[in-house]
Amino acid sequence: MNHFFLSIIIIVISFSCALPKKVESTQNNENQDILILASMINKELNTSNIREYNLENFHLKESLNRISSNFLWTKMEAKEGYISLKFKFSKVRQNNITLTNEEIELAKLIKIKVKKQGDLDDGEIKFAYPERFYRVKQILLFK
Repeated sequence: MNHFFLSIIIIVISFSCALPKKVESTQNNENQDILILASMINKELNTSNIREYNLENFHLKESLNRISSNFLWTKMEAKEGYISLKFKFSKVRQNNITLTNEEIELAKLIKIKVKKQGDLDDGEIKFAYPERFYRVKQILLFK
């Protein structure tokens, strides 16, 4: 009897470990614009009390014009446990962008995860609340 239950537990564990993961992580040069956006919004959240982030403010603050044309729209909303910034890429997205030292440090800390989801958005950046200094919790890309 004990062997029967033991064999069932081993089978269940082996099948659960063999299941494919729904989220894969990526860290490559084609997503540097997302890291720059996350870094800029993190700075903006820490220095001002904004509740919405629109692209007009973004274009004015981004003096280097590295990623101004990479996004069609952004939408910020408060969720339970984090602040969500959803975004949509434009068709003229540039990939070869030079990161600043601060953005390179952020890139070392964060992995961009690719998630299969049929959504209108191309991705989402999750920020912690003010008591956690609006740090970037997670970046998701939807495919």
